[in-house]
Amino acid sequence: MKKSDSKTDAALLRKKPETVLGEKSSETALLISVQVTDEASITPIADAEGTCTCQVGSGHNITELKQAETSLRESEERLALAMEQAHLVYWEMDAATRTYTFNDRFYELYATTAEREGGYRMSADVYAREFLLPDERHIVPDDVARLLSGEIDQLQQEHRIQRRDGELRTIVVRVSVLRDSAGRVVGTRGSNQDITERKATEELLRNLQRSEAIVALSGGIAHDFNNLLGTMMGNVSLAQAQLPDHHPAVNNIEKALSAMERAAKLTQQMLTYSGKGKFQIRTIDLGVVVREHVSLLTTSLSKNVKLNTYIPHIPIYVEGDPEQIGQIIMNLTINSGEAIGDRQGIVSVILAEAAFGRDELVPYGKLTNANLMEGRYGLIEVSDNGSGMSEETIHKIFDPFFTTKFTGRGLGLSAVLGIIRGHKGGIIVENRDGGGTTFRILLPAVTPPTVRRCRRHQKPRRR
Repeated sequence: MKKSDSKTDAALLRKKPETVLGEKSSETALLISVQVTDEASITPIADAEGTCTCQVGSGHNITELKQAETSLRESEERLALAMEQAHLVYWEMDAATRTYTFNDRFYELYATTAEREGGYRMSADVYAREFLLPDERHIVPDDVARLLSGEIDQLQQEHRIQRRDGELRTIVVRVSVLRDSAGRVVGTRGSNQDITERKATEELLRNLQRSEAIVALSGGIAHDFNNLLGTMMGNVSLAQAQLPDHHPAVNNIEKALSAMERAAKLTQQMLTYSGKGKFQIRTIDLGVVVREHVSLLTTSLSKNVKLNTYIPHIPIYVEGDPEQIGQIIMNLTINSGEAIGDRQGIVSVILAEAAFGRDELVPYGKLTNANLMEGRYGLIEVSDNGSGMSEETIHKIFDPFFTTKFTGRGLGLSAVLGIIRGHKGGIIVENRDGGGTTFRILLPAVTPPTVRRCRRHQKPRRR
């Protein structure tokens, strides 16, 4: 290293420390470390007469320390920005006070404000009491004890919270412990992430996969079984034709044929559920179909249930099989009547036609796995004022052979879903305020036949 000049050194030492840092000549290379910090010291040396003859200084190079501090600050800023963009709640908890310190995102996720909560700090007990559901409030103190005791260094778990606005959300919590230089646990730090939408999407995907598997299985079995039934019925009919009327086996053969016919109807229902049933499609007016079934619906419901129907005078045309659509109305109406039970109640059947946008149609296509196109649809609404259904029941009612009754009802609602699927329609099920359930079915509306016929025979205009 180059030896510095004594005069230059003395001049530099008389300068303020900030000036020394600003020097760029090679002579200052040895003195850059004299930057006055809390660690540096400069001592004057005096002769016998008290005159300062020189100064002695000591210090150390803090360049790497400053660079490390800058890097740490920038890293923390990037982390804070990343957590903000990822909508993560970041927090730290002090082991001594068991108090959380939250970032701003906490108040957004929990639908509250720092003013309402008394600042950015909150004890673990208050957090559990105010935001966790009663059956999950033990989670926080249990986890805090395990972390602070050193039993575990980190954990990840899911639990539900109740926001200040009453909405329930599902979050995933990731926690790790903080230790001092001696290795003692001094606290924890972690993040909370809202995964409510992700959980709903995962559940929907599972339901779709289960539905697709059931549809494929039932369709394949029904198709093969239907072929076997055809062969069996043909041979039994031939055997019956070869026997005299008074033969003792005739009665048994007739019973066998009757059972086969019932089995064929069940097979047809399974084919309908899988969307492989044979429909007699033509242009029909939904109002006519409902009117034809009103008398049957009235006799099918118990006397304590009143049936209300609203059928507009203007026809609502769809492309469909009238028998199958009638089956939809019958099944849903009877199901609604049974939901009322023995008390007085009302079942309503309403028809309408309306235009729907793409976003409005998304919920209708979830159960049928259909991508419904925006446009006009015929709407069939069947509702009751019974006891309603739980969310768990709503997710299962269209499964084959699922029932909430003591005696099964076969493929009733699953067949309804198959018919809707075969007609390229959609359905949603909702619990009504005050009790009861509403089924809404959409079927693509079509132009009235007379209008289509007029357009087909319309002469082109002269230009």
